[in-house]
Amino acid sequence: MNVKKFLKKKAQADLESLRTDRDQETLQRLKDSVAEAPKTKRNKKWLWAIPSAALACAVAAILIVELVPSPNNDLGDAGQDGDVRYDEMNFTPETSDITELSNALTNLTLNFKEDQEVETIKYFDSVSGDEIYYYLRIDEDSMLSYSMQVVIVVNDKYDYKDFELEGSISTETYSDYTIQYKQKIVDDDGINLIQCKAKIESAKYEIYVLNYEEYSFENGTFLTVINNLLSFHD
Repeated sequence: MNVKKFLKKKAQADLESLRTDRDQETLQRLKDSVAEAPKTKRNKKWLWAIPSAALACAVAAILIVELVPSPNNDLGDAGQDGDVRYDEMNFTPETSDITELSNALTNLTLNFKEDQEVETIKYFDSVSGDEIYYYLRIDEDSMLSYSMQVVIVVNDKYDYKDFELEGSISTETYSDYTIQYKQKIVDDDGINLIQCKAKIESAKYEIYVLNYEEYSFENGTFLTVINNLLSFHD
């Protein structure tokens, strides 16, 4: 059996202990949204079979529903304080790619390597059409490999809430970003499983590492991996 697969199987219980219940719900919701098949486009031919008066009423009803703001400002309207508020019930996942993600990012470049497998999902608000955030799963398959699940918020009017750092937290400050992270090391006969989660803040972005796993003989290279992945610029 591959050493990596053997250690991963043995360390699964320890990985679960690092995640809070809220983290588990978040990851499961992301997995479920990826697994959902795209919705079939609705056949619009039935509109021609409706009498014109009934159709006019139906259109008017739709306009009323869309134009009347919710008490919770769940349509992305501006609240009394001028902030735009989104209802996460309206967030829709859509399969994306590195090119679309790169086009959505300003002042930030992601540096992927050829031996990395990257899965990209875009979340947008189905009411306004605004992009909210991108979910990434990055896997590097080498002898001492790592995998990482990341959320990059691309909408500065949205605060990502499905994330918490608890317990002992370390902070590193660089010239263009700050990272708060929690790291756990599971020792197994001299080969360690490094487990991390983190929040990264720059002048224009908030990035969340929901889960990071790396196999290493020492303390891992989490900070180096993050520094190599992210390039902030004006």
